[in-house]
Amino acid sequence: MFRMRSILFMAFFGFLMLTIPISAFGSEQSLTDDPDSIIEADLDSIDLSEPFSQTFVYEDEYGIEHEYGLSFEPNYDNESDFQALGSSTNTATVGTWRSWYQGLTHHSYYYDLSKSGSQWRISNAREHKYSAPFTRFSNASLRISRSTSTSTFPAEINGGVDYVRFDTQWIGPLDSGRMTLRTTVSSKGTLTVRW
Repeated sequence: MFRMRSILFMAFFGFLMLTIPISAFGSEQSLTDDPDSIIEADLDSIDLSEPFSQTFVYEDEYGIEHEYGLSFEPNYDNESDFQALGSSTNTATVGTWRSWYQGLTHHSYYYDLSKSGSQWRISNAREHKYSAPFTRFSNASLRISRSTSTSTFPAEINGGVDYVRFDTQWIGPLDSGRMTLRTTVSSKGTLTVRW
């Protein structure tokens, strides 16, 4: 009886998963300039002595909800270094930032962001996390492509991982690609997250 229920459950679940359009996963696969895949924060307007969080939620044409954002937790060990506003001062406190995406998959990482003179610096990329049901991951990478912003190019951190969805002995692979999450910080203090 238990085995029969398990087989019926797996058959029902497999049918349910196959009814989700594969293109519903597409918005997670590549970086675009689509406003629905970008979140921006002006560091000049953020009080870096306080925690900060910004989240954006939207529903795609398939009714799937996507949520992404960024958050900041100041380093309370050295409160004398706090500046009221980020880019309007010569220095900004080091704190822990997190960029993330949550939809049919989860993708996130942490990093530190500081400022010296007129340029922003990304450092200490860590805790790269990703997950999704019925998905196999490989070739994960988290790297700082440009540690310090310039007047021409932003500081940049990139997280990516290859995936194969529905890779089971019953169904086989139905969708594959690379999930990416990029964070940039311009010299003017615009922090942008794209997936």
